[in-house]
Amino acid sequence: MTALTIDPATLTYTANAASRTYGSANPNLSGTITGFVNGETQATTTGGTLAFTSPATAASKVGSYAINGSGLTNNGNYSFAQAAGNATALTIDPATLTASLTGSVAKTYDGTDAATLVLGNYTLAGAVSGDNVALNNPTSGRYDDKEAGSGKLVTVSGLALSGTDAGNYALASTDVSGGIGLITMPPIDNGVLANLIGRPVTNTALTAPAAAAPASAAGASAQGASDATSATSDATSATTSGISEEPAPASAVASTVGQSLSGAPGSVPSFTNVLIQGLLRQFDPRPGASRPRAVPSVDQIYSSWGNEAFWQ
Repeated sequence: MTALTIDPATLTYTANAASRTYGSANPNLSGTITGFVNGETQATTTGGTLAFTSPATAASKVGSYAINGSGLTNNGNYSFAQAAGNATALTIDPATLTASLTGSVAKTYDGTDAATLVLGNYTLAGAVSGDNVALNNPTSGRYDDKEAGSGKLVTVSGLALSGTDAGNYALASTDVSGGIGLITMPPIDNGVLANLIGRPVTNTALTAPAAAAPASAAGASAQGASDATSATSDATSATTSGISEEPAPASAVASTVGQSLSGAPGSVPSFTNVLIQGLLRQFDPRPGASRPRAVPSVDQIYSSWGNEAFWQ
């Protein structure tokens, strides 16, 4: 005669899926138990307290981890088992790191928007203390434009993470921008002004006409009268212009004009270019001229601002 064997029914712990970011504590874990028969329930059949836990800790790497049910006892008619999905019910996601720019990215105006950065221009926030993770710190970036100025926006692309713990993190963005740019104007000299006005500027001081050779007494008398007349004419011209006509190196004039009238940093607006051309023509006369021409009065300059015909 064969004996009848009644095996225990299976009660299954089923965990609810959960997730968190790397470096943080596990959330509250929960689940259910199923498999009761004959109208029995957890309350009428089991003792203890239902609980769900995970072996994952705050230091666990990114990946999937188990959430296991436990804590119940029964009257012997049941056995306990974990649902298949419990083995990967907890997901640890990469933590987000945020890159930013700091310090200053400076250069002298060169007509391009290219920016050069160094290691000290980058910061990386959000990493767990002691983790080996770093930014690749690109050396090339872009200013918002090529013009001179301070507080300019600098943008860098192609950011990436490296290090043995880099797999536990993700960058908030692979691009980063910051108002740390500085483009300064180059020193304005004759070479720069020559480029601006389209013709060279001499670097030689203007000289007075050579003195006449001695003449006979009669000739000297006539020559003296002529010189007196010329001197009177020169004095009248100087008085009328109101400006001293002492010879001066064209380079000094060009430097002064360029520094005071160069316009907005990084550029020379057209009206400034016209003014520079006009003033240089006064102090840097065309070949054959013996001295600079008189500079027009301030009222004349401003009344003809932008009118290039005035300077012809």
